[in-house]
Amino acid sequence: MIAYRDLIDLALEKDPAEKIRLAAEAFLRTTVFAGLAVTYCPQTEAGHSFLFARGYEDAALVHLRSSFVTDDPMYRRIVANAALLTWRGGQFAQGESARTWLMPAGYRNGFSLPVLHSDLGEIGSIHANSYASDFGDHQLDAAQAFSRFLAVMLSQKATHDEVKLTPRELHVVRCISEGASNPEIAEELCVSRRTVATHVENILRKLGTRSRVGIAVEGAKRGLI
Repeated sequence: MIAYRDLIDLALEKDPAEKIRLAAEAFLRTTVFAGLAVTYCPQTEAGHSFLFARGYEDAALVHLRSSFVTDDPMYRRIVANAALLTWRGGQFAQGESARTWLMPAGYRNGFSLPVLHSDLGEIGSIHANSYASDFGDHQLDAAQAFSRFLAVMLSQKATHDEVKLTPRELHVVRCISEGASNPEIAEELCVSRRTVATHVENILRKLGTRSRVGIAVEGAKRGLI
């Protein structure tokens, strides 16, 4: 079960990809699902990549990313309708994904759910499967809550990827937002003041701003801090 410390770790973590990993681990620990995959798709033409995957064979993951989320008519229908696809009704169980990849691994039920953003559109997906043949609606409620969380985190990750700040530059942005001076940042990072000054120059250019206040404002606006 998820512990209180897990919640604190999730709240304190700054990197959206690590937040997603922590939340995915918690989802597996608190639901009946044994397999979980989270994909990221900031631009449809770029395709889906995995941010988290557990409980599936490599071949199944290749199929999921390269064929299922892109071409499966049932999945593309739920993307268009912002819906959720489960094994209920038997239609999914008769398809290639279930018969070839999931049932041989022992899975008997599960769901697929697109992660949609109001501005970015289809930004990722969630796929989870269980050895149990049935599970209550509260399990799907948890899936919907996880999806809403992912919509925020994937949007933040897309912003991080767009501005292309390095992990060290992100650390400097957070220090600046807390009011730290260059000497204080240099001491915290164990680098020279000149190195910090170079980081600040790069950050100003990448964020398109001219001041430390601008860095703090843009950092907050873009979910970097």
